[in-house]
Amino acid sequence: MKDPNLNRLLSHGIILLGCILFGVSCICFGTDPLHPLSLLAGAVPFAGLAFSFFTVRCPCCGHTLPLRCLWTSYCPHCGEKLD
Repeated sequence: MKDPNLNRLLSHGIILLGCILFGVSCICFGTDPLHPLSLLAGAVPFAGLAFSFFTVRCPCCGHTLPLRCLWTSYCPHCGEKLD
């Protein structure tokens, strides 16, 4: 997938899914001791961050685009339009 905006939305979805899974597993299984599903669900948001670091980049200059917004029309580094 070459579109950085779609990759950003996908990474936000992965992070949100991991946070929801972590919360649900902590509610269902408790936190003392921490269930293995909780540990796995806690690692999913970090996988989403790693995914975004490698895929949410400008196709023209290759700089990492900011993750704080949902959609970006132009690269803040080179000014090229993102299609």
